[in-house]
Amino acid sequence: MNAIQLRNDLLTIQSKIRDDITSFHHHVFYGNKTILTWEETIYEKMMTYLLMMNKKEMSPEGFKELLEQTMQGREQKWHMVRYYAENADSYSIFNVIVYLKRIWSQYKKLHRQFKRLRAKLIDDLGELKTLIECIKAKPKKNKRTMQALETLYDLHYQTLEALTIELGTIDFRKYLEYMFIGDATISKNEFLSLLNLDRSKRSQETIRNLPERIDRDTFLDAVFVDKIEDEWNDTFGEMIFDSVMIAKDRDPELRKRMLDKIDEIFEGKLPMYKATYDEYLQPVKLERMKPKLRLVKK
Repeated sequence: MNAIQLRNDLLTIQSKIRDDITSFHHHVFYGNKTILTWEETIYEKMMTYLLMMNKKEMSPEGFKELLEQTMQGREQKWHMVRYYAENADSYSIFNVIVYLKRIWSQYKKLHRQFKRLRAKLIDDLGELKTLIECIKAKPKKNKRTMQALETLYDLHYQTLEALTIELGTIDFRKYLEYMFIGDATISKNEFLSLLNLDRSKRSQETIRNLPERIDRDTFLDAVFVDKIEDEWNDTFGEMIFDSVMIAKDRDPELRKRMLDKIDEIFEGKLPMYKATYDEYLQPVKLERMKPKLRLVKK
């Protein structure tokens, strides 16, 4: 690699990585701002629902005191809460659920783009690695090559720093389960009206056998196990799966239990691998994990 080629390669990768880092930062900033707005709206709707549940059980004086306590410091944001509390007798939980459905596709789009931009930065690290190794392999290094290495190491640091930033998440399952707070249930018709139903014989049979009142476990089984939603539009199944994956990523113990369960289901026949990555987040080793020893039943 001569001096001119080195200069051109350096300028190219420097421009590309800085543009990719900027795009990544812009997306995370916009995405987190949007997700925060959505969660604030969800929370406001949830508080309206919970307050209106209490209104039925409390005296007017007690409810007014509860409302004022709830509104402290939130008067400028929670216009809906006060309006319903003072002017309505009830507020349906389905207002929350419909809002969750409305934002779900946009939420997924934000996270898909986040993953694409993150993958680009990891690819950039691979290009950095190649160029750095090429320069380091030169038998003679002058001031220009040392400056180039310094620039590349700085880009490496900036890229790794960017990759520590996460896009916010919403635990959709938590809000879905508010439909069943306490011992609450919803009717079969209410439940089915929320879904885009699968028309297969199997799903139709499952739907016919559903009880007239749907509790939390029946809801989770129908959408996540029996999968009665249309496979191309399974909004609630996707929401629940997303929440499970978020919990898995945050809780090492849960992740271990899930892996143990998979191993138990497949009786150790499903191969599992452990990947090792270098400082450029490039895979350098893939090892098959040893299966667990099992007692053989006679």
